[in-house]
Amino acid sequence: MNEYDKRQAYLYGNQIMLEEERRLGIKEGIEQGEKNKAISMALKQMQK
Repeated sequence: MNEYDKRQAYLYGNQIMLEEERRLGIKEGIEQGEKNKAISMALKQMQK
């Protein structure tokens, strides 16, 4: 395996890892947003 192929494999691995981290971050953000929305709605109901 020459240096170019090693570099390409390394960059491809990093790209895949970053895409996975981004996907998980978005999923976690959506879940946290849903929790915050539920808490907000519950607090509004308690104030009435």
